[in-house]
Order: sequence, then structure tokens, then C-alpha cells
Amino acid sequence: MLAETVLNTLGCQRIILIPAFISPFKNGAQGASPADRLDMLAASIPADPRITLDDCEIRRQGVSYTIDTLGDIEKRYRPEGKPSLIIGDDLAGGFPQWREAHTIARRADIIIARRISAAPVPFPFPHTALNNEILELSSAEIRGRIKNQGAWRYLVPQGARLIIEDRRLYGIDGDSPPPKPGSPPLPRGASSPAWKPRSKPNSAPDASSIPGTPRSWRGTSAPASATTPRRRTWRESPTTSVNPSPLMSSCGSSNGMMNPGPPN
Repeated sequence: MLAETVLNTLGCQRIILIPAFISPFKNGAQGASPADRLDMLAASIPADPRITLDDCEIRRQGVSYTIDTLGDIEKRYRPEGKPSLIIGDDLAGGFPQWREAHTIARRADIIIARRISAAPVPFPFPHTALNNEILELSSAEIRGRIKNQGAWRYLVPQGARLIIEDRRLYGIDGDSPPPKPGSPPLPRGASSPAWKPRSKPNSAPDASSIPGTPRSWRGTSAPASATTPRRRTWRESPTTSVNPSPLMSSCGSSNGMMNPGPPN
């Protein structure tokens, strides 16, 4: 998992996964609503206290721009240093066209992860190149397999698979095993034996009551939109295998973010 690589190799303290509401570079829905993608991400992330899910872009609605999310994260998490923005090398070429790209590059330390190329890609701003493993499978290919009744179930986390099947997402057809008699489809926010959200957004517990809460957090409580306070980090491309969203992260004394989802 990319988030784990960042945590282990760059000394980051925390990863914040941020699903986008609407990407400025993608037209129309991708087969799942923002709420569906939020639930799939919540069902898929490991029980790692360094990874947090934040729904700020979904709550904000409208087109999701990274510059807006950066300001929101800085205001609510109040990091002691710069956050780190993690993007895939497939997005690096278009970064100068992002809204206020120069401001983003000034206010965040940019980390470029390998997604399509083992060689460094040209990038006009200061950055760190992440030497991560390249997975030879895209989220678009997985969505295509789902729609065309191909093999996909062991390519996504079990929690995400159950939601896709129960909610009939991504054009899934009749190849899925039907639910048991008397079992309605899994509603948004509901739990199943294999998936149970850690907590409701906007109801994070007091940071002082959570073991391992970083000392660099200021204030007496965790940010209102974080599902479970952990250590910091963030990024701009898919984190789950089925649909892109955002992520943030923090390295060293800095803080960071990560965008699991469409480029912002």
C-alpha cells in the first residue's frame, strides 16, 4: 500500500485519506457516489493508528480543489510544519494546470509516487521522488472488469468488495452471488460482519484520550472531520483500487496529506 511505503520510508507521522467529491479533471460519475467511495475507503483501510480518513471534500461538495483542501487541513489540524502532498507520476505532468499550483508547491512538500514509470518524471517544482513498488493494474481496469463480469473480487479489499456487491456499483451484473433471503442491500453507513466503520465523521473523540496522539497536535480535541485521530499525512490519487480519491501526509516535524481519489 502506498500509504504504508510513505510512512515507513519518509518518516511521516500521519496519513490523511481524503476522498474527492467531484474531480475538476473527470466528467460525470464513475459508477459510485462520493458517499459510496467514502464507505469503501473506510471499509478498506487497515487498523493503523497512523492513517486517518477525512471527509472534508465531500462535506464541502462542489468541485474538489487541492488548494482549498490544503487550507482546510492547515486550519483544522494546525501542523507545526509543512504538510506533504503525495501525487502519482501520472498526475505530475498536469500539475502546473491545477488551481494555484505555485501556491500549493510553496505551502506543501510534494512527494511524487511511481505509478506508471520506474524512471523519474519531469516536474517543475521542488519535490521528493518516492521509490515505491509499481502495481501493474489501474483502478479503471478494475472498474472495467466489474462491469464486464471479469475477475476482480480478489483485487480489492474484502470490505470494498462487499459494498460493491451489495450496492451493485460500477455496473456490476448478475454474476455476483445474490444476498441471502431476507437480507436487504447494505445501506450507506451500515455495518456488515466484514466491515464496520471506526466512527462517524464529525464525531472524533478527544485527542487527549487516544493513546499515541502526536504531541504536535495543538488544542484539546481532534479535528472535527477526522474519523479517528492518528498521525499525519496526504496525497492526490487513488488509494482504494476501485475509484480515485485524495490523501494527505506529514513527514518528520512536518505534516502531510494524501488524496485517495480523482486528481484535485
